[in-house]
Amino acid sequence: MALWLGRLTAFMLILTLGKPVFRRLPGSAFQRRGLRFLVKVHPVTGAATLALGIAHGLLAYGPGFLFSGHILWLMIFLATFTGYMMERRIKGGILMVHRLASLGVGGMFLIHYFFRYLI
Repeated sequence: MALWLGRLTAFMLILTLGKPVFRRLPGSAFQRRGLRFLVKVHPVTGAATLALGIAHGLLAYGPGFLFSGHILWLMIFLATFTGYMMERRIKGGILMVHRLASLGVGGMFLIHYFFRYLI
């Protein structure tokens, strides 16, 4: 069960991080339709990634010890929280924090996937 939750979480994470990638593609009809779809699902998939990630981590290892998945989940939480603050129109450097946290999520995902027991 934990393996399938992990795969579903990874799929949701890729959908969530696909929005900035699609935004930088050259302007074609495929890019516009894809970006329109990703803009709509970006907040939902971000929140789903947060919930599925904690369920995956608790089923796989339990709450007992620190590993790369805990740090990844904290980065996802930071990105989701700053995204929530942007929706509420709270001003400041929130967009930069959100983008940096998203970059951190991508990096930590790669570390967690390939070097799970590094930390």
